[in-house]
Amino acid sequence: MGMVLVLARWVDGGGLGLACGLHAGWIWAIASLEATEAIAYTGRGSAWLTGLGGKPLAGVMGVLLLLVMGAILWEFGLASRASLG
Repeated sequence: MGMVLVLARWVDGGGLGLACGLHAGWIWAIASLEATEAIAYTGRGSAWLTGLGGKPLAGVMGVLLLLVMGAILWEFGLASRASLG
């Protein structure tokens, strides 16, 4: 998660706005999902895949979602840099 937030700073030109917004959004989403019990673990999937201890970011799926976010930020950063010069 830290590497994605550093990438967000690079995309934002060194500012903290995008990184703080992403972090706040992730925390809000995870807290909301846990509070509303929107995710119900059935126990059929492996814990390493769906998240250890019922934590969605502590599994392969969470890491994959972070990698997708990083790829989106990377493409956005390259596109914005290309338009500048």
